[in-house]
Amino acid sequence: MKLTYIPPEDVNGETVVKYQSIDVIPEINRWRSSAIGYVMELNPSFGAIDRFARRYEGYGLEKVFKLASGIFC
Repeated sequence: MKLTYIPPEDVNGETVVKYQSIDVIPEINRWRSSAIGYVMELNPSFGAIDRFARRYEGYGLEKVFKLASGIFC
């Protein structure tokens, strides 16, 4: 696979990045059926969030990830 670089352009004072749709389609499909949650005022363990999320396995839940403190997907 050949890597190419497409430099950003300045359009009306804003930086615009162009990309080919083939570059992002796999990620769009991956995140299309994702849920992201944020827990406010508490700091639950990953295990607690994982157990809570397992209640929704019938909806196609496969994995739970911790993105940052209190943010799970």
